[in-house]
Amino acid sequence: GGEGAAWALAEWQQLRGLELRLRTRQSRPGRLLRVSGCGGWRLALRLHADGDGRLEATAAVSGGGGTEDRDGPELLRLVSPRPVNDGAWHRVLLRLHDGSPYWTLELLTDSIEPQLGQLPALPASSPSSWDRASTLRVELDRFVGCLTDLLSWPAATPTDGSDG
Repeated sequence: GGEGAAWALAEWQQLRGLELRLRTRQSRPGRLLRVSGCGGWRLALRLHADGDGRLEATAAVSGGGGTEDRDGPELLRLVSPRPVNDGAWHRVLLRLHDGSPYWTLELLTDSIEPQLGQLPALPASSPSSWDRASTLRVELDRFVGCLTDLLSWPAATPTDGSDG
């Protein structure tokens, strides 16, 4: 894991969306943030593993690796259509739409060409289902650049950092 800040939502609340602005010239891969407790999903946003400067959003079963901090295999990967490592500011939206029987993950960069993917709804008996609130962690793991204007809905509040 990387160094960074963490926020938590009020008890039982599940994160439905994030918006942020970022600026970088970095080409090597690096994680920006991680969100757990989204209906049993753990979401991550990172610079693409191919080193092409595009953003990548992934979804995995939260806690699916046998512990709360390990994820199951990635079930969905969305990649922005254009690079964001040109040194200019880029607005990024990551949104999770719930529905039955599928959830939809949306990645939108600079308000163009939304990338959408479907995830199956997790059963209530899932090991990480709905028993705790979402946690948003900005990890900045191997990321060099600026990240600002981070918004979430519902709104998250800073944690004291003692949760890991």
